[in-house]
Amino acid sequence: MSDVYDVYHDECKEGGYWHGFFFVPRSARQLLLDLLKLARTISGYPHEVHYIKLGSRIKPHYETAIITQAWTSIGVAALQQQKLRRFPPKMFLGRSRRTLCGPTYRVLSELVRCKFVVFRERDNHKKMYSGMTRLQCIETTFRMGLKGGVHLLFDEQSPVIIGDVFIDGDEQYLGEFGRTFDINRTLVKFDREKRPYVSFSKQTRLIPQRSDPARIEAYQSADDSEFLQLCDILIGGVRFHSQNPNRSHIRYSVRLPCRELLSHEQENLARMQQSRFYKGFMLSEAWLDANEWHFARLRSAEDGNMLKPEQSCFSLARSEEPAHF
Repeated sequence: MSDVYDVYHDECKEGGYWHGFFFVPRSARQLLLDLLKLARTISGYPHEVHYIKLGSRIKPHYETAIITQAWTSIGVAALQQQKLRRFPPKMFLGRSRRTLCGPTYRVLSELVRCKFVVFRERDNHKKMYSGMTRLQCIETTFRMGLKGGVHLLFDEQSPVIIGDVFIDGDEQYLGEFGRTFDINRTLVKFDREKRPYVSFSKQTRLIPQRSDPARIEAYQSADDSEFLQLCDILIGGVRFHSQNPNRSHIRYSVRLPCRELLSHEQENLARMQQSRFYKGFMLSEAWLDANEWHFARLRSAEDGNMLKPEQSCFSLARSEEPAHF
């Protein structure tokens, strides 16, 4: 039976152009929300959780570090897809600076089964400009990442219905490019290219929403901003550990669960099928060379992030209200 997944998208422009997609099954939405909010309560942090707030001056006992570590732990644990009895998901929920209580952990009795996709365009779209605007390039790689992730993480035995797709704001596109994100170049085109086990709900919307709940519209839910913030810190963790992780930086320790994901041999199907995270995540990058697209899996920089020939997956020749389709 197909489950409906809402998708939360964020991006990063450091060291390439990074798209992140966090898939939340509606059947487990409240469970995940309760865990995120519990971590806020324990850590005493009611503010926006954002990757860039974790600067080099932040210490491990700061509330900013504690909530980021807790949410990273929750987000990665939520990606587990199988082996519940053998490896029940265990997550760090934070600790309070104001009491003598130690850290709080939670072991789940059920799987959340979220999914997470990171798609990095290595050259920041600089080789894609022929006949395309920069925003068209962004929309194209958005669709590439979403399409590749959905086709890999779902299949005939586990079909998917895509519900709403949230993007972290639209004002930067309007301000920089004079228009908003194009639903036709992204979701409508993907709808034409999707495999049989992928469908869209009858009311799928592309929804621009701020990750800061204090800045959202009256008709929008603050809960969706929580998921956008979660996507932001997971992208940041993957980017940090796949490039040049500095062990002395606070981001190293609070992002360790992201390194665990990167340490998986994603190109080794037999090994991945044995992982409790099988079909829970896709971390990949793409680049243009001689007018051909090349794709590879991201991996931990500490494990060696040099691309080997066999790692390449394949090559290819070259609103005010939310929009509906």
